[in-house]
Amino acid sequence: MSDKINISTVNELLLEKKQGEIANNYDITQGRVSQIWGDFKSEIETLYQSGNTKEEIIEIQNEKNINLTAEKINELIEEDLNKIIHGDCLKEIPKIEDGSIDCVIIDPPYGIDFQSNYKKEKFDKIKSDDKDSFSLLDNSLEKVKPKMKKDSHIYIFTSWKVFDKIKPIVEKHFEIKNCLIWNKEDRGMGDLNGNYAESYEMIIFATQGKRKLYSEKRPMNILNFSRTENSEHPTQKPTELLKELIGNSTKESQVVLDYFAGLLSSLFMFL
Repeated sequence: MSDKINISTVNELLLEKKQGEIANNYDITQGRVSQIWGDFKSEIETLYQSGNTKEEIIEIQNEKNINLTAEKINELIEEDLNKIIHGDCLKEIPKIEDGSIDCVIIDPPYGIDFQSNYKKEKFDKIKSDDKDSFSLLDNSLEKVKPKMKKDSHIYIFTSWKVFDKIKPIVEKHFEIKNCLIWNKEDRGMGDLNGNYAESYEMIIFATQGKRKLYSEKRPMNILNFSRTENSEHPTQKPTELLKELIGNSTKESQVVLDYFAGLLSSLFMFL
């Protein structure tokens, strides 16, 4: 009987019935009604924090005869998109709500077997920075495409060394609009005597649909931002550069996704 009362109470509350009225109908105290509602909301939040999608949570509750709807779950779950999700990006991306992302900015492994020599204490080589990185990028773009809004932007950091391989992969999924040049305003390492010093990286700018840029003036495709000291990661990108891209492609409260986030096992979503 208790389970039946709990289910009926939750369904009544989902219909926005008053707690006092529900308490009288089921001959329980108003405090008990509040407890049942609190337990239900805690269960919903726990399921969501455990990685279940809203759709999956609705299905779980419906199977228990609780009439949870998409409208109600959006009211119940106060989403904190400013978070890091640890896990395999190919497994975590499908859990993101379809059509919820305004902009994607990713810095995937370039596929050049990179080893940083910039610091005295060298970082380890970038994992999966080999030919497998191309299939990783392809698979990830396929999975993230439906998660992006109909009109949205995507930025992909890359190198001139593999641009010919990366470009057709991106073109399978999005319309490439431009190739931005990040001028690091510094000389790179490498062959000091037999080659020109490298001082830039490339950023593929592509779109889904016809989303416009939000910058006050038409931005140039050469972005001048000093390189970082790479204190946290061997291919660390300057914060101001990322702010420039985000500001050009989104407004306040819109959602940006970085599903590499400096590591192959993290997603970073923020407003």
